[in-house]
Amino acid sequence: MSVAVGLHDVGYRTFFVGKFMNQFAHMEKTQPGWDEIHGSGGGYFDHVIWHDSRSYTAYGTDEEDYSTDVYARTAVSRCSVNLSVLTAQ
Repeated sequence: MSVAVGLHDVGYRTFFVGKFMNQFAHMEKTQPGWDEIHGSGGGYFDHVIWHDSRSYTAYGTDEEDYSTDVYARTAVSRCSVNLSVLTAQ
């Protein structure tokens, strides 16, 4: 059992943001335990980030397209969305 599956099974909302292991360019489906996946197979510029294997966003060579910064913005955004849901309950 992965950490994601264990957390998901006890009610946590889980999401993965970052590079997939083994240079997967995109996954056929969201992996067990993850509610959301936002990731790529690698690269710092000119990369594509897949969103739950349903859609993707392509990034270029501008400074704001640097993959580590894109991952950070995505993680902060997803945490903010989930925090808003929790505090509204």
